Amino acid sequence: MADLGRVRDDPERTLRRGSAAPGYTAEVVDRIAALDRVEAFHRTHPTHPASHLALLRAGFLSGWKSTPFFVQVARDGEPCLLMVGQLVRERLRWRLGYGITLASPARTILVRRGGLLGDVARPALEFLREYLDELLRRGTADAIHLRDLPSGSGVEDVFASYSHWLWRDRSPATTTNWRLRVPASFDEWQDAKSRREREDTKRYDKRIRRDVGDAVRVEIVRQLADVDRAAEVADQIARNTYQRGIDAGFRDAAPVRARWRAGASEGALDVRLLWFGDQPVAYTCGFVFEGTLWLEHLGYDPAFRRFRPGIFLLLRLIEGLAGRGDVHTIDFGIGDADYKRRLCDQHNEMVSVYVFAPTLRGLWLNSLRATASGLGRVSRACLGRLGLLPWVRSSWRRSLEPGDRRAANK
Repeated sequence: MADLGRVRDDPERTLRRGSAAPGYTAEVVDRIAALDRVEAFHRTHPTHPASHLALLRAGFLSGWKSTPFFVQVARDGEPCLLMVGQLVRERLRWRLGYGITLASPARTILVRRGGLLGDVARPALEFLREYLDELLRRGTADAIHLRDLPSGSGVEDVFASYSHWLWRDRSPATTTNWRLRVPASFDEWQDAKSRREREDTKRYDKRIRRDVGDAVRVEIVRQLADVDRAAEVADQIARNTYQRGIDAGFRDAAPVRARWRAGASEGALDVRLLWFGDQPVAYTCGFVFEGTLWLEHLGYDPAFRRFRPGIFLLLRLIEGLAGRGDVHTIDFGIGDADYKRRLCDQHNEMVSVYVFAPTLRGLWLNSLRATASGLGRVSRACLGRLGLLPWVRSSWRRSLEPGDRRAANK
């Protein structure tokens, strides 16, 4: 690995191809102890939970398999842009559907959603891109992964088209982000839904009330003292979901609890647990920053699928926030889903882009990614033409649930 100390000590060094924007300088902050150097700038910009400094610091200190990799860009000596990243050493996994087709070890600079703060005008972005390209040439990392950028934005344009075509990401992953403006009145919001949807909601609510009765309750967890117990309960539910079968979704671990504790300390934690008596059935996990509830994880026990507990819990969440005024938006995260379409009133297309190092190693990784992405596109296109794609997705998900829980749904 390259000596990052040299980067820190020489932030104004000349770039290999000359700076695209005179007057700009940059420095790397790659040590937890040095994060205070970017805190003042970070505090003046609204952030997503994935790029919130307190939550990141908690994750780094509690065992994340990554280290900080922040790049602070200054214009004429004044900080103007901050890239909030992590240097991850892991096996990159190229998926086909819910399976892993190819995997290879790599060092990746990961920039999650909301990881670019400040001036995202083209001159600053081009300087940052050129600076990062020089780091990749020196062997600092094998690739940069910018996740969940707004599709069609200047950020996507700069990072997706800058490289030579041999190292360019030719298969950027696209997805959708769904959001809901919290209604002033829950009843009026419900009344505005279609007749079929209103009847579906009433039918499932009646089923829960009839079969479970007064034992239905929603627990809201915000306090530091409740974090450990809530994480255990959420994990008890999550281990029965298909997401656990693909090593995704919620998983109780020291970094998760550390982030929750940091969020609770700042009054930002929002975890909700749905109980049927003494049985935990569904959960939502998120953080509230700047009037937005950012949902990170949602899940339910598939043994209770016939009650639609996930939708029931989300409706109770919306009902609880309606009319309060302190939370104006619920962000449902990344990914398309039917329930998000039914509940939300806003959506944006998002794209995730890789920037591969201009080396033989980078070329190899790009080739693996292109192969897996090509196979995925062909498979989805064939299944779509046959009308089998929804059935295959549903069957695949259920096959990943633990067998004894699937049997309970038959």
